[in-house]
Amino acid sequence: MKRFLFILAALFCMQNTIAQEFTQNELIEWMGYNKSEKDSINVVSVNNDWHNFRNAKMELLKGESLKKPSFVVSSNLQYLLYFDDKDLPVLGKVTNTKRQEEDELVQVEVVYQFPTVKAGWLQASETILYIQASDGNVQYVNPNKQYWGLTNGRDTNKVLLYKVNKLKVTNDGRIVLLDKNDSEIWSHH
Repeated sequence: MKRFLFILAALFCMQNTIAQEFTQNELIEWMGYNKSEKDSINVVSVNNDWHNFRNAKMELLKGESLKKPSFVVSSNLQYLLYFDDKDLPVLGKVTNTKRQEEDELVQVEVVYQFPTVKAGWLQASETILYIQASDGNVQYVNPNKQYWGLTNGRDTNKVLLYKVNKLKVTNDGRIVLLDKNDSEIWSHH
């Protein structure tokens, strides 16, 4: 157990933001996560894929991108923003954990799926979710011409352009965008 905690702590220390948010007791509590716990999150679907915490990021900064198999995880390690088996971006809630040699793996149930659209004009060679360095627009593309964008520059979200600094997943299961002051400026719900 101590070895696991050390490995997990080392992983998150590399991510900079977790050190003050996640204590050893919370790690132990997380390991004993109760799958029957009831909460208000609606399950969209269950994903039987296992996700390795070696691929975890605590946030996505302006100018950065997220590619499979990487994912963004909440600081309580209960929610993941990842790409599903169809390469679509989804938010999942952890339902199961297991150790496999030196790796900590988790299974999730999907609680939110991005509302992607087909875009015939799209030319993408890889599946990627990114925050544009130029204006902070958050976009998702894949080679199957599927697209999602925070704003098209003409809708109500256009006020967020040039304000987005990072994307995070919160401990209550929300995907949020933060400005340079770490103030929440958008949430997926």
